Amino acid sequence: MRKIVKWLLKKVKGHLSTPLSCYIFLLIITIILLVFGLCIPSDVFKNVGYSLLASIIAAVFIDIGNTKAAHREETTKFALSKKKKILPVVFKNDMVLALHTFAENGKITKKNVDDEFLNPAINANATQCTAFLMDWKSGKVSTKDAAKRIEHELNKDPLNATDMKKLWSTQKLKDGTLEITSYKGNDTAITIPSRIGKDVVTRIGDSALSPLKKGRPQAQGEPLTRIVSVEISEGIAEIGREAFSGCSSLVSVSVPESLKRIDYLAFAGCSLLSKINLSDSIEIYNGAFSACKALADTNGFLIIRNALYAYAGREKVLEIPNGVKSVQYRAFLDCTDLVSLFLPSSVGNIGAEAFEGCTALEEITIASEHAFVGGNAFHNCKKLKAVYVPKGSTTENYVKQQCKKVKPI
Repeated sequence: MRKIVKWLLKKVKGHLSTPLSCYIFLLIITIILLVFGLCIPSDVFKNVGYSLLASIIAAVFIDIGNTKAAHREETTKFALSKKKKILPVVFKNDMVLALHTFAENGKITKKNVDDEFLNPAINANATQCTAFLMDWKSGKVSTKDAAKRIEHELNKDPLNATDMKKLWSTQKLKDGTLEITSYKGNDTAITIPSRIGKDVVTRIGDSALSPLKKGRPQAQGEPLTRIVSVEISEGIAEIGREAFSGCSSLVSVSVPESLKRIDYLAFAGCSLLSKINLSDSIEIYNGAFSACKALADTNGFLIIRNALYAYAGREKVLEIPNGVKSVQYRAFLDCTDLVSLFLPSSVGNIGAEAFEGCTALEEITIASEHAFVGGNAFHNCKKLKAVYVPKGSTTENYVKQQCKKVKPI
C-alpha cells in the first residue's frame, strides 16, 4: 500500500501545484472508498480505504522535506480522527513512521500509550512499532530523536566500519572471522551485522547481549533489557552460550539460513519471546529456550524436538505428553498453580532447577527408571511432600541427591 501511495504521489505531483494538493487528492480517493464500504455489504472497500489512510500518514512523515508543518497538520487532520480504525492496519504492517505522526500530533499520551498503542503492537508482533513506543514511553528518546535514529539506521551503509565499531565490540576467532562480544547502542530494534568493514562476522559470542553477564556494569546492561527485536544477518553461523539470556523485552528474532547452532541457555529467561524461525538443520543445546513461555503452544507447552523448555499453563494437575525426552533447565520456573505433576517413562533427563519456585507443588511422579535429575531440581518447592519413583532405579538414586521426599513405588 505504501508503494501505491508513492506511485500515486509521483503521478499527481506533476499536475498539482503543491504537496498538500497531492495529499488532498489521495484523501478524496480514500473518502470515496470508505463511502463505498458503507454502502456496499463488503469490507473490501473499507479495508482498502483505511490501509490507504495509514499509508498516507506514513507518506506525510516521509515527505517532511517537501511539505511545511502547517500543511502536514492540515493534511493529516482527517486521518488522525480515524485513529481507532487505522491503528490495526498500522500494527499489522508494522508502519512505524505512521506512529511518528501520531506522536507529533499529541495522539499518544501517558494515559493511552499502553492500552491503545503498546499492547496492541506487541500482540500484532509489530516489532518496529513496539520498539518506538517503548522508547517513547521511557522518555529517554524524544519523537524527533527516535525518527532521526530510525532514518539513520535505514539509510546508513551497513558495511561502514567506523559506524559499526561504535555499536559493536568484537574479537577475532581462530579462523580469522569475528564474533560479536557486546552491543554498545541503545536501539530497541537491532540488526546484528555479518560484516564489519572487510571482516566477516560468523558468531554471536557468549553473553554478548545478555544484561546478566557477570561483570557487565548496570549502565551497559539496562539498554539490553529494552531490546524488542533482533535480526541476525545471513552469514552468522552460531549463537553463543547465554547470548541473549535475560533480555526480558525481546519479542522477535529473525534467524538466517546460515545459522547452524544455538548454544546453552542462549535465550533463557526471554519470557516475551514469541516469534523465532527455526529450521531443522539448527543444532539446539540444552536450556536454549528455557522459560520462554510466550513461545508455548495452546496447551501451554514449549516443546522443541522432544525437549520441554517451558510450561505456561495454569493447570493444577498436569501430565507431560508422552514422547518428551527431557525437561530443560527451569522449564517449570515459578509455576505457582501446579500441585501434581506426572512425567512419563520417555523422560530421561530433568535439568537443573527444573521446578524452581513451584511453591504449590505437592507431588511428582517420575515414571522412568533411568532419568537423570539435575542440581536443585526441586529448589523452593516449599509444599513438596512426595517424589514417586520406581523402586531400586537409577532415578531413585539421583532424586535422593536432590530431595528427601523420595517415595519408591
